[in-house]
Amino acid sequence: HKMILPNVFRVFEKQNEEIRVKERALSAIEMFIDAYDPNDDNDNQPNENNDQFKIVTYLQEIMNVIGKCLETQSQELQKQAISTLSSCAQASLTNFNIYLPKVIQLLDSLMQIKDEDKIDLRAEATSCLGSVAGAVGFDSFKSILPKFHQYVMDGLMDIENSDIRESSFMYFSELADIMGADILKLDSFEEMLNMILFVIEDDDGLMVELPDDGFKDAIPKNLLKAEDQMAEMEAAEANNLQQLSEEEIQRLMNEAIAAEEAEDDDGDDEQDEEEFLRNHVGQLKTIKLNVTTGFMEEKAAAVHALTSFIKNGGFGFL
Repeated sequence: HKMILPNVFRVFEKQNEEIRVKERALSAIEMFIDAYDPNDDNDNQPNENNDQFKIVTYLQEIMNVIGKCLETQSQELQKQAISTLSSCAQASLTNFNIYLPKVIQLLDSLMQIKDEDKIDLRAEATSCLGSVAGAVGFDSFKSILPKFHQYVMDGLMDIENSDIRESSFMYFSELADIMGADILKLDSFEEMLNMILFVIEDDDGLMVELPDDGFKDAIPKNLLKAEDQMAEMEAAEANNLQQLSEEEIQRLMNEAIAAEEAEDDDGDDEQDEEEFLRNHVGQLKTIKLNVTTGFMEEKAAAVHALTSFIKNGGFGFL
């Protein structure tokens, strides 16, 4: 890390550096952060006697990089920078407190975004708010809770967006962890719980894909022509029957009855049932259930939030 990170930081000092290079550099930084676990108790835990990566050593430089990325016009780089900010908070824990005022000022503007083209930034900021809350603890977070909690609820209720819902549920989980049973006392708790339950029960993102009948979404060009031809054939057949004499009609009926009696009804019925079953099962095999990734992630976040409510709310939740 002593050789790599200083060179990675220098990438962001170049004014004309390509955005894609900065994106890769930011990803490299985040890999170091994500690999660092402040709660790890094994022998590899960094300390004063070894040179392993410690988040506090680079925290100021990483925060400077995040600030520079957020000043760019690249929305993707901005989104990635907010994600890195979340990782920093989670890895730094209480060491992140000194950056809280500046971070909150940043999140204040991001969490008021209403432009549909930039909603993903608001969603990422909402998730980041949860990470920050979990890092600094309730004592440091409670003074800003009313204002920012309202931002989250406004986004959840007013914006129809899967990413907003998912990030809101992630925030709820973190909030429950730092508030404990007191989360049940929030005025908006019932709304929070109802939205979570609604998303868990909702199957809007589940799509059934039926077998391809060869037509897909297109209407066959000759469909109307074929229907007209079939109608003409039926009319001609009816006209032919009208022209037959009574003797000819009686003969045709007798032949049909004799052919029907000659068949083995039981054997035919079993065979027809087996064929119907094979066709039915074959069709079922070709039916596919498609589930969108956002649908699953949103539900997973909702389930996790509900679990946090139950775990922290205890008997009060019941």
